[in-house]
Amino acid sequence: MSYLPLPTAVETQTTRALITARHEEIRAVELEIQEFEREIQSRAEKIALIRDDIAQKESFIAPVRRLPFDVLAEIVVASASDHATSVHALRTLSSLCRTWRDATLRTPRAWTKITFIHPFLGSVEPDVARSALSTLRDVRLWLLRSGTCPADAIFELFRMRDAAKENEIFDIVYANASRLRSLTISTEVPRADVALVKKALAQPMPLLEHLGVDSYVGRLDAASRGTILWTHLPRLSSVALHFDLDHLPDAVRGQLRDLRIVQADPSILNELRTEGRYSLLQSLRITSLPTLGALPSRPVELAGLRVLYLDLDTIRAGPSFMRSITVPKLERLALRLSHTHIIDMTKKEAASMLDSVFKLSPPLRELRLQGISLSDVELHKALCHLPLLEGLVMLDVKTSDKLSDALSEPRRRGGWICPRLTHLCIGNAVATYGHKYSVSRVGMEKLVQARSLAGDVATLRHVRLDTSELYGVGTAWAWDSEERGEDDYSSDSDSSSTPSEGRNRDNLFETTPSPTVPLWWQVDVSPYFNFDPDN
Repeated sequence: MSYLPLPTAVETQTTRALITARHEEIRAVELEIQEFEREIQSRAEKIALIRDDIAQKESFIAPVRRLPFDVLAEIVVASASDHATSVHALRTLSSLCRTWRDATLRTPRAWTKITFIHPFLGSVEPDVARSALSTLRDVRLWLLRSGTCPADAIFELFRMRDAAKENEIFDIVYANASRLRSLTISTEVPRADVALVKKALAQPMPLLEHLGVDSYVGRLDAASRGTILWTHLPRLSSVALHFDLDHLPDAVRGQLRDLRIVQADPSILNELRTEGRYSLLQSLRITSLPTLGALPSRPVELAGLRVLYLDLDTIRAGPSFMRSITVPKLERLALRLSHTHIIDMTKKEAASMLDSVFKLSPPLRELRLQGISLSDVELHKALCHLPLLEGLVMLDVKTSDKLSDALSEPRRRGGWICPRLTHLCIGNAVATYGHKYSVSRVGMEKLVQARSLAGDVATLRHVRLDTSELYGVGTAWAWDSEERGEDDYSSDSDSSSTPSEGRNRDNLFETTPSPTVPLWWQVDVSPYFNFDPDN
C-alpha cells in the first residue's frame, strides 16, 4: 500500500497508458521468443537430419558390413546358445538391420534351443517370458527356422490342464522326431492320449541323446516301453527319471553317461552294483536321496563316474551312500543336507563320510557342500589332499577364519593348499552356543590379497561370503551386497557383530523346473533341463 497522495484524473490516465505500453513490450518480447524457438526447432531438425545422414554413412562403411556371413552367423549362434540370453534375443538381432536380419534368419543352428513353458491362467511371469516361449506357435516357428539341424526341446507343462494342447505337443514331437537331439516333457498329471504318445515316441530318433518323458513312459505298457520306445534310440546317453529304473532295458543302461533321478529308491545301490549295467556312467544326479536299505557287502565301484550331485533327505543317507561306493575318477562332488537335519549331523560324521571319497585321492576339481560342516583340522586335512581343486563352495557351514588363514599362505612343507583355486563361496551357518565363530570379511579380503600378490598360485576370480560378492576395484576390493543393509554389517572377525538374518539362505542346488540359469556357485540337478552335451 503506497502512502503517496491520490493521483489526479490526468495522472491516472497517463499511468494506465504507460502500463498498456509495458504490456505491449512484453507481447513483443514473447513474439521474439517464439520466433527464436521456431528457429531453434528448425535448427534442431536440421541437426537431426544431419545426424541421420551421418548414421547412414557410418552404417554404409561399418566394419560389420565387411564381416563374412559365416562370422556373423557364428556371432548369432554364440548369442543364442548362451543360457543367460533371453529366448527372444533372436528377434532382437533380426530387427537391427538387414545384415543382422539375414544372418539371424539364415542361420538354422541359432534356432535349435527350444524351451516352452505353459502360461498360468493365460498370463506369463516376466522372468518366464524372458527365458522361454509361451505359445506352441512360437515353438513351430523355431522348429521351422532351425531347418534340419538337431534340436533340443523342453516342454514344462506343470500348469497345463488342456489335454488337446498336450496332444498338439506330441504331434510336434512326431513331426520332428528324426532330428531331435534332446526331448524333455514334464508334467504332474499326464493328460495326452496314450495312443498318440506311443505313436510319437515310437518314431525312430537316431539323433536323440537325452530323454526326459518319464511321466508319459510310465503310462505305456511294458512291451511298448521295452521293445518300441528304447529300441529306436541308438545314441541315447542321458535319461531323467522321477523314480525307479525298472523300465530301462539293460541295453539302455549300458549306454548311459548321464543319469538324473528325482526320487531315488532305497535300493539304488543294488541297481548300480550290477556289473556291466552302467559301465559308461559319468554323471549321477539325485534330487532326493532317502535312507538306503540293505547295504552291499563290498563297495560298488563306479569307475567312470566324474560328476556326483546328491540332495540328502536324512543324515544317514549321505554316509551310507558314500561309504558304499568307490569313485576314483570323481571330478565334481556336490552334497546338500536338508535344513531340518543340519544340526543333527556331527562334524565327525561329516568327516567320516567325505573321507571315504578323499582317501582315494580322486582328481576333484569342484567341491560343493551345504549343511555339512567339518572341524578346522579335518577341513584342513581334506583340502591338503585336493591339489587340483578349482572351485570350493560351502553353505550353511560352521567354520572360522582358520579356513581363510590356511588358504592365505603356503605351508612350510608342501606349498599352497589348493593352488588352482579360482572360485570360493562361503555361507556361514547361524551362530549357536556351541559355535560362535565364522569366516569374516577381513579374513576373505586377506585371502584374496595374498593370492593375488603371490606368483606361484592361481588368483581368485570369484569370491562370495554369505550374500555378498567381492569384486576387484583397481588394486583394492569392494563388497557388493545382494540384501538391503548388508553393507552395514561389521567386517570384524567377531561373528557376534553379524546379525543372523544376514546369513546365507541360498540353495546349492537349482531344482526349479523353469529354465533358471544356475549361478556360478550353484549346480543344476533339475531333470527338466535343456540338454547340453558339454555339461
